[in-house]
Amino acid sequence: MAHPYDVLLLEQVRLIFTPCPGTKGTSVAEALATLKAAGAKAVLTLTPATELAALQVTELAEQCAAAGLTWFHCPIEDDCAPGEAFQQAWQSAGPAIQQLLSQQQSVAIHCKGGSGRTSLAAAQLLAERGVAKAQILSSIKQIRPHALSLPPHIDYFNALAGA
Repeated sequence: MAHPYDVLLLEQVRLIFTPCPGTKGTSVAEALATLKAAGAKAVLTLTPATELAALQVTELAEQCAAAGLTWFHCPIEDDCAPGEAFQQAWQSAGPAIQQLLSQQQSVAIHCKGGSGRTSLAAAQLLAERGVAKAQILSSIKQIRPHALSLPPHIDYFNALAGA
């Protein structure tokens, strides 16, 4: 069984939405191989370290390096808006990810299930590129219909995309 993923392609940006590698019946290495075959050059992990430990995927950074994938860790607590830990990590990760996207490289994004926090980070990347709020919502909801529906996520998206 291959690791599941969906691709969002919008204005030359290719984002891969996926559940946490090492879940959904595949090993971390198998999941990363699937994502790399799908074109990913980097992986953006949104799950905090405690959640990675609970999912038994604490070796994600090392496995990404072994697979030749750049790894970014910008943690967001489940069902919450991005907090201080995310903002600090994003200061360096955000511009590096945008650079990859500008080079038309694909970036895989995941939280636990690949929907809520994943969609929020994708929305932030797109908003930072000047994509219109309505276009972001429409594109993300095509592949994740229930995304960006939690009040903390809605508030954060409205703030960053201009309500």
